[in-house]
Amino acid sequence: MQQKARAQTYILKIRLSYLVAKSLSSISLSITRSLGDKAFDVTIIQVNGNRARVWVQLLDLQDGSYIVRYRLYESYPDIIINVKYNEHNVAKSPYKLSGMVYHEKCYCPVNRIEKWFEVMGCPESYNQIDDDLSIFDNVDLEKVAKEAVSRFSNRGMHSLSHYRIINNKIYRKTYGEHVGFKMFSDSVLLSLTRKVVLPDVEFFVNLGDWPLREERQNR
Repeated sequence: MQQKARAQTYILKIRLSYLVAKSLSSISLSITRSLGDKAFDVTIIQVNGNRARVWVQLLDLQDGSYIVRYRLYESYPDIIINVKYNEHNVAKSPYKLSGMVYHEKCYCPVNRIEKWFEVMGCPESYNQIDDDLSIFDNVDLEKVAKEAVSRFSNRGMHSLSHYRIINNKIYRKTYGEHVGFKMFSDSVLLSLTRKVVLPDVEFFVNLGDWPLREERQNR
């Protein structure tokens, strides 16, 4: 009996988006092996049928699962995602993303961060973060900032970035010698400011591969 692959598909609506497909047979038997690195044909078009400027990559996880990554180079009011196997639509394909879908470099932040949290489905709090910060009942941020620069700005020993976000603009000063890894935190923060207006905030990022404090503390 010939089997047709289906897929359970989940779409995360972000600038660089991922579409995860799990291949299943027509008789609901899980396929746990690769169907080939070109098993699925994924195309993204505008709702009017015109071509969309987009980069698409299909990744074969070798266990019957696939990841499709795509990046838009223009913003569109709606897009259609077609997922096909042997020229047949998979699961509920085609999928429609309604509303504006923005490309990564578009500076079009949401003004209210609460609205952005709601759209992203963010929880009100994260237990791990709350637990990690629970030991710091009262923090003098001005004192901590001065102490951090004084203790951890030694060339050849530490690498530190001091960030300030003011009016959704990012200001950064680095301390230490090997500070090249700042490019990663810079990239994440700049990407966020293009998507949402961030509150004014100040913080440090350890750019080294080791903790800044050597001694251990018992909690």
